[in-house]
Amino acid sequence: MTKEITMPRLSETMADGKILSWHKKVNDRINKGEIIAEVETDKANMEIEAVDSGVISDILVTEGQKAKVGDPIALLNGKRTQKLPEEIKAEEVKKEEKPEKPEEREIPKHEYKPEKIQIKASPLARKMAEKEHIDLSDVKGSGPGGRIRESDIYEYMKKPETAQEEKTGEKPLSRMKQTIADRMSRSKKEIPHFYVTYEVDADRLVNFYNNLDKTKNITYNDIFIKAAALALKVHPIFNSSFEQDHIELRQNINIGIAFATEDGLLVPVVHDCDKKSLEEISAEMKIIKDRVKNNKLKPENMTGGTFSISNMGMYGVKEFSAIINPPEAAGLAVSAIFKKPVVKNDEIVIGYIINITLSADHRIVNGADAAIFLKDLKDILENPDNITK
Repeated sequence: MTKEITMPRLSETMADGKILSWHKKVNDRINKGEIIAEVETDKANMEIEAVDSGVISDILVTEGQKAKVGDPIALLNGKRTQKLPEEIKAEEVKKEEKPEKPEEREIPKHEYKPEKIQIKASPLARKMAEKEHIDLSDVKGSGPGGRIRESDIYEYMKKPETAQEEKTGEKPLSRMKQTIADRMSRSKKEIPHFYVTYEVDADRLVNFYNNLDKTKNITYNDIFIKAAALALKVHPIFNSSFEQDHIELRQNINIGIAFATEDGLLVPVVHDCDKKSLEEISAEMKIIKDRVKNNKLKPENMTGGTFSISNMGMYGVKEFSAIINPPEAAGLAVSAIFKKPVVKNDEIVIGYIINITLSADHRIVNGADAAIFLKDLKDILENPDNITK
């Protein structure tokens, strides 16, 4: 029985995906759960897993092509209609053994010249050259006797047309960066942001971190995730979204952490952070980091976020504000931990300080709500021993 492999929805906002590579080919057997292709989405490059077992009979969407979510991209267990690469190659060789007669036309006397130049080219190459307004005499053919193939036209089109074009310095945006630009523009335009900043006494936080079991490789980010989850549990309004006629309170606390990559900003999600220990969050973050590094994020890593954290402490940033990641109600910006003179017990001493800034949606919460939430988060970070209880 023929089954369709369709383009899956790999993120909440995904409308279509582009096939970057097929890991399987026609006539290959696949098993349920096996990775069959890699797809570029609006958020990241992700792998597609087979939902059924069988033999691939047709690949309907080739590498580089797009398909809408739900559209078929391949067929299982059907009658094969697609030609295999070796079959296509054999046909090309056969055609080249019997090159077609070049097109000729009768030359009027007033156009008559002693010699008539004839260009050898395949019909597809001629059609493509005509469509792209390319003079075949400028193209070098790679076929027998210099015959121009369709691939020669593609190679010709890759060459820069003028020196001026080479000097423009333009860099095309990846699909991910285009999506990020669109989402961030819409976020600032549609969501009335406001910001609240607290200075946190980080002496105990630094001491807590330094005394952790180093074999578990727990990071400051892991601590911030757990601390934010505890604060969100007490203040569920910040774990919500604005839905035009109501506010949707989310049952699960799923915190996204911003990662800067060459292709753009990724915000993979750690699910149910309030129910997980610091060690469990750390273990999950290690998996996520590895998947980000190797471009192997799974759909579950990029969906369901209810609150986001952006940490620029590693860059030495002392204070900044983050843009809210729609449809979330708020996001947290974490800055660097640094030393400065502070007043303790009416004395000036050197202490560790960290600035945390909450970005909040004014349609959902007001300034007093944000101040109370951030103060409670500050208290958690200033008494980190409670995080492990």
